[in-house]
Amino acid sequence: MDNMRSILSMSIKFFLFFEVVMGDLLIVLCLIFCPIIFLWSGVFYIKERRKRRYVFRSRR
Repeated sequence: MDNMRSILSMSIKFFLFFEVVMGDLLIVLCLIFCPIIFLWSGVFYIKERRKRRYVFRSRR
């Protein structure tokens, strides 16, 4: 019975540790990748606007 409790206790501790570590890892990854994604989309937006300006100027 004590052996079962210790195994259960270890599995609960491991799950809680895993949950905390994965939560922190998810936050860190979001903090790293969100600005990169926004900058990347901004660069493509600026390039697309430059292309549109050039097309409109050449049509006139």
